[in-house]
Amino acid sequence: MRKLGKIILITIMLLTICTVTVFADMGSKPRVQIDIKNPPQEKYYLDLLYYTEYYDRYSNIDADDDYDDKMLALLTGYDDSGWVPAIASGTSLPMWGSLEPDENGRHIFGYFGVPDEFKIIIVTESGQIKVSDVIKRKTMEISLTLDCNDMSHTSKPVWTAYIAQFAITFSVTIAVEFIVLAIFFMARKANLKPFLHMNIITQLLLTAFMSTGFIYGGTIIAYMWFPVIELVIFIFEMWYSKKYFIGENDLMKLAYAFVANTASAMLTFFSLETIMDIMFKVIR
Repeated sequence: MRKLGKIILITIMLLTICTVTVFADMGSKPRVQIDIKNPPQEKYYLDLLYYTEYYDRYSNIDADDDYDDKMLALLTGYDDSGWVPAIASGTSLPMWGSLEPDENGRHIFGYFGVPDEFKIIIVTESGQIKVSDVIKRKTMEISLTLDCNDMSHTSKPVWTAYIAQFAITFSVTIAVEFIVLAIFFMARKANLKPFLHMNIITQLLLTAFMSTGFIYGGTIIAYMWFPVIELVIFIFEMWYSKKYFIGENDLMKLAYAFVANTASAMLTFFSLETIMDIMFKVIR
């Protein structure tokens, strides 16, 4: 009884620690980041062209924006069979961004108005206009490097974000679940190999689904998928622990799986925003 009481007490402490993380603003927003290669040797504006048939649009230019009227007119007057500039002419949903590069020579556009398909248009002070081919934004965020000489672009591979998520969730899960393993007096040599195998399998499953949800659907999709994935992992770990772990009895092994998975799942759940931020920074 004393052993069981100690286990329950420490478990409550672990779960309490896992729940102290505060939610950030839920719901990731579309984002396009463009790094410039071979920029024009004169002042230029860069905008996103998108296809629309709507004329009632949000203005994405602030009153404080001091844009050159002639260069702005080159953008708003550009006629390409329904393709219009997102910042200069507005979007059906609001979008923020600047026609001019930031202090790092980078262009960043964000919020709900960011189009799924777009072209990049550049106008210069001397009146030159350059337009890229159509670019499809398949993920919530996209990071491009644009060569202004021929308007070609490259992007960072998405698989690096999957690796980042696996590295984070795997290391955290291993640490938390091993502590629980020790609390249940099951941290013996015979259990280390199945313990490692179990967590590799479950974290690969979590990464495959959660990273896809993050990258392609954003935070909301990830939160929706999380309970379903964790339920599958929960059932698997209960079965796996009972079958392959060595413990006092089956009840203790099942209790370990329940506590360990609950603790790691709660910690992961309350860290989803942070994990996603790290993943997107990897592919920016």
